[in-house]
Order: sequence, then structure tokens, then C-alpha cells
Amino acid sequence: MSGKEKEIAYWGYKFEQYMTSVDGKQPPDTNEALNNNEAYFSVVQSDINDHSLMYSGEVDCCIDDVQLQPPSNYVELKTYKVFDPTVEREDYKFKRYKLSRWWAQSYLLGIQRIFVGFRDENGIVQDVKNYQTSELPEQAKDKKVKLKRWDII
Repeated sequence: MSGKEKEIAYWGYKFEQYMTSVDGKQPPDTNEALNNNEAYFSVVQSDINDHSLMYSGEVDCCIDDVQLQPPSNYVELKTYKVFDPTVEREDYKFKRYKLSRWWAQSYLLGIQRIFVGFRDENGIVQDVKNYQTSELPEQAKDKKVKLKRWDII
């Protein structure tokens, strides 16, 4: 990765640190050094016809709610640059490249919510939006540009 790519990755890890805490009750400790080597993984088994698949993926955090059981309480955290959705090219790139990847990553693990921190060019989060994984294909539909990636969903 280039120096800029490493910096952007750091911003993502820092966003995760700001959005999570150790026990879900205490405020996040944003002064603690980042450790991106720690992670939680979910192991999932799925069946397709006569084939059984087992795979795993990283889970960023979970919501502490006794009414929600895994994986319904799992949450994915992402960052993306602030963009103007009225600018066709920027809107297209977000829908084509980000929403489809986020959907695939989250859907396969049963993650129902994705929180996105929209950051400026200095890595400062300006806004946080909550996306429902199941709604991403509908949100990505674009009347001007046919997004073939979503045709199978």
C-alpha cells in the first residue's frame, strides 16, 4: 500500500475505535493505541442444494441488545469519503463499487446493519449513516446507469 492508502486504512481503524467499546457500556477509549491485529470472526454454514459451505468473516462489533441474537446483532463499520450524490459520477462509484462490496461482505455473514462514517480529505468523519444490508440492492438501483452487478439479487 502507498503511504496515502495506509493513512486511509488507519482512519478506518480509528473510526472503529470511536464507534466501539470493550463492553458496550463504557465510552470508547480513543486514546488507547490502535491494535488492528485483534478481530472477531463469525463462522457460518450455508447449504446450496446438496452442497454444504462453511466460511468465516470478520465482524466489527455487535449491538448489546438481549432481543437480538447473533448474527442479527452484528454490525459492520465502514468509512467512505464525503461525496455529492447529485454528481452523477460520484454517485455511480459509490453505488457500483462500495454498496455492492459492503452488501456481499455483510449479507453472507448475516450482518443486518452497516454504519458508514463519511469522512473529509483529512480523515475527519463529518456524518454517520446507518444502512440496512437488505436494502442496499434497492438503494443502488440507478435509472441512468444500469448496474448489472445487482441484477442477480
